[in-house]
Amino acid sequence: MHYLAKETQLKQQEIKYTVISQKFPVSCITGKISLKTYKKTVNRLVKLIGEQAAKVEALLYAAGRPLSLTEIVTQLKLEDESEARALIEKLIEVYKEEATALEIVKLPQQRAVLQLKSDFTKPASKYSIKPLLTLGPLRTLSYIAYHQPVEQKEIADSRGSHAYSHLKELEELGLISREKYGRTKMVRTTPDFADYLGLSHNRGSMKRQLRRIFRKLELDQIEDKNE
Repeated sequence: MHYLAKETQLKQQEIKYTVISQKFPVSCITGKISLKTYKKTVNRLVKLIGEQAAKVEALLYAAGRPLSLTEIVTQLKLEDESEARALIEKLIEVYKEEATALEIVKLPQQRAVLQLKSDFTKPASKYSIKPLLTLGPLRTLSYIAYHQPVEQKEIADSRGSHAYSHLKELEELGLISREKYGRTKMVRTTPDFADYLGLSHNRGSMKRQLRRIFRKLELDQIEDKNE
């Protein structure tokens, strides 16, 4: 059921698909299916849950991050958030009944995400082709998580000139937000950041969890400007 989004037709009538991993480090895996199998999957899903629900699934998958009900309503031109919520509930039930490695999960602040089930994260990681975040942006993100809310200028002073490109990348991924603050901007992580990495939304608990992750990945010097 996860073949609905980001499809690309390849040679020999194949479709390329991508599965986003929601565990740290954020990564993805890719593969191929035949065009015939793809069409069968899409048609079966549309018959099973209806076209609108299938569109919601495609939107969640294409986003690769949690989406709010407001975003879903806007993108799919639904009547209201109640309709979006009902479609998500339908998808959740379908995923529970189907033998699939994916699941749709409701999150705080009226959001939902399509992600890999925890039981499949470890085996899927063996086929990970590349991390979504390289070490440099990851260090910058770590600095923000520790010191937030933090001024953009302070981040650049600590992390170096590359921090500005890191901030742009992190913002595009929906992991941070930047708000105008005098002549600079105030930066903080978004709820998506905690959800992506499976962290607590409590700042104190998040810091403790991050310290454990840093020790595991040997990221002790998160302020190192050389990365």
